[in-house]
Order: sequence, then structure tokens, then C-alpha cells
Amino acid sequence: MSPNLPGRRVDTTTGEEARFVPHRLRLSFGYSVTLLNRKRSGVDVAPNPLGERVIGNTLLLGVDYDLLAGVSFGTSLPLGFLSVRSAGNTTQITGLGDLDLWVRFDTKAFYPKRRWVPSFRLRLGASFPTGKSVTSVAGEASNQLTIGHGTYDLHLGLSILWQPKPRWALFGFLSWQRPLNEGRELTLGQQLSYGLGGSLSALEWLAFRLSIEAEHVFRSREPGEGTLLNSGGDTIYAVPAIDFHPARGLRISIDGRVPAYQFVHGTQLVPRFVISVGLSYRFASFARTR
Repeated sequence: MSPNLPGRRVDTTTGEEARFVPHRLRLSFGYSVTLLNRKRSGVDVAPNPLGERVIGNTLLLGVDYDLLAGVSFGTSLPLGFLSVRSAGNTTQITGLGDLDLWVRFDTKAFYPKRRWVPSFRLRLGASFPTGKSVTSVAGEASNQLTIGHGTYDLHLGLSILWQPKPRWALFGFLSWQRPLNEGRELTLGQQLSYGLGGSLSALEWLAFRLSIEAEHVFRSREPGEGTLLNSGGDTIYAVPAIDFHPARGLRISIDGRVPAYQFVHGTQLVPRFVISVGLSYRFASFARTR
């Protein structure tokens, strides 16, 4: 698998305010850690004689703005820290990730009081190759691990939220990421992600989420070499999460991604788990202060 270390670009947010208020700014901060220390060949666990291990840490800074009824736009920029170990040697790599710009359309703004009507979110985005170039894990089964993809990418995402009762909701999502040009050193494969889940609000300030998410990564390509054998595959994750709303506009979320199924082409290092923590604050509408 070729992990996209800057983090998922899928919007699976639930439990947001039912009423869309324009002219609001939100600042967000995220941190995630990914551990890759197991090799697979196909679906089978493979030997790891060199003790290859990668720990990926990502900081994600973001800002978005609710412009009009149902229309938002935003940007995010990740900072990646890689710790790569092979044959007893450890290499530390740090760099900025790719800048992401997006616009989102939300149908909930047009019928905020009709909870029984599902709401849809369409997200269109693009990333720019501002990040550090591709690096590889030394060893028999090199993985293409990235802090930056090195290409311009297109992102499309669609999510649905059905919240018939104030305390619980069901949601689903589908997203697609595609490089628009060839990278100088490597072109990572397209990525297709989709999933289903539900959320339960135990208290006004506390909610639980559980989802099943699948990820299909197409094979990568290298200039002059063609398709790389040790790239691409499929993963199914179980994703438990918890959300806190300690104050108006403030949200804290914690989630874990545990692989329930993994298949890879060739032989690759695969994730054992991913843990993410997010903090965001949405300011009051600027329109009210005018």
C-alpha cells in the first residue's frame, strides 16, 4: 500500500449543527500517527527479516468559511514526520505536504428543520505539489511513502447524512482521488474510498461513531519503469470514534482505524493502526456583528 500520510480527504463529519449559518469561519488542527511494521504478500503475512518499520506522524492545519447557504470553501496544509527503520538503521524525514483547496455544497441548508430528509454534501477539491518529494523504505519490498505526492491531484467526495432523531444518525460516503499529471520520480495510483456508519449522541456534549470504511489504491507508476509491482491494494477498516463538544463552536474528535482486511500487490509494509485527534473551533457568524 502507498499511504497518503497527509491524511484522509474524505468528509464524514456528523453531528454538526442542523441550521446552516453563513459567514462563519472555522479553524481546525489535526494530528495522526500511523504504524507500519507488518509485511503482506497478497492477503498473507510475509517475513520481515530486516525489521522494516515506518512511523508516520502528521499535523494538519485547516481553515474553512461558510460563504452562502449551503456553500463553503477551505484549505488545509499538512506537515509530515517519517521515522523509517530498516536493518537496524533509522532515518528521520520531515516536510510539508501538499496544499489542498476545496469547495463544498450542503443541501441541509435548504431544509434545516426536516430531520427525516437526508442531506447530501458534495466536495470538490484539488491539491498542489507543495510537499516533499517521494521517499522509499530500503529493503526487499520498497514502499512508496509520501509526505507530498509530487503531482496535482483532483478530489471528488460525496457524503450523505440521515438524522431522523436528534440523538442518532446514519451516514455514508464515497470519494475519489486522481493525479492530473505525471510526477518526476513517481506517480501514485488513484484512490477510491467509501464507507457506512452511524453516530449516537449520549449527551449534548458527547457522541460516539462507528463506521466500516474501504480503500482501494491503484498501482503506482515510475518514469521509464512503468507500473510498480509492490504498489496498490485494498484495505477495509473498522473505525470507532468519539466526539466532544465542551463549548459552543468547539469540537474535539478522536478516532482509530484498525485494518480488518488487507490485500496488496507484490509484497509491502501495511498499516497496523492509525490514530487521529482533531480540534476545531467555529466562530460566530460575522453577519451578526455587522
